[in-house]
Amino acid sequence: NAPVQMDIQTVQSAHYVLNLTDASNDQALSGYVLTATSGDGLGDVQLTSTDEDGLVDLHLYPGNWSVSINRTDSQTRWVVDSFSIGELTSNNGSEEIDVEADRWLQIGGNLFWDLDDDGSPGFSEGLSNASVNITGDTESPIHQLVTDNDGSWSTFLPIQSSWNITVERDGFGTQTSPVEIRETSVIEDIEISAGEVEIS
Repeated sequence: NAPVQMDIQTVQSAHYVLNLTDASNDQALSGYVLTATSGDGLGDVQLTSTDEDGLVDLHLYPGNWSVSINRTDSQTRWVVDSFSIGELTSNNGSEEIDVEADRWLQIGGNLFWDLDDDGSPGFSEGLSNASVNITGDTESPIHQLVTDNDGSWSTFLPIQSSWNITVERDGFGTQTSPVEIRETSVIEDIEISAGEVEIS
């Protein structure tokens, strides 16, 4: 058999340094793992963890790339949603690319019918299968939730943001409560009253 000739060509990798920080205070985020996604169909690459200064070396095939992360630590979630780091070219690692992660905090509570009039949710007072709609300004997405068997609900929302929580359930009234997300997680228990029943 005739030998098969193969031509192999090497390409210098694109070597950069990513700097990951908290978007709210520029604090370095250490020990976080970003995923790089190729815009040229080369797939995903999981990067190594950021160091104590929030830095990570990036070695990728030249081309168009974006990075992302969605990490939850207890009541805090860190989000980088497909952030484009541009058209990377062969580079020796001297260029730094800044990436900011948005910090989201958990908000949750209990929807209850206050049967004992003590102003707080108690045993068997939680209302299941109720709708919980969380709305912000016109540019914010609407978060639509349903309470569980105990009347509880929870989600994550960006820090330093304002929202309205509207709860509704068949046989009960509709209740709207404003809420502010600052620097800590929020517990928002909401009392709802039974609706009026027409007797014919």
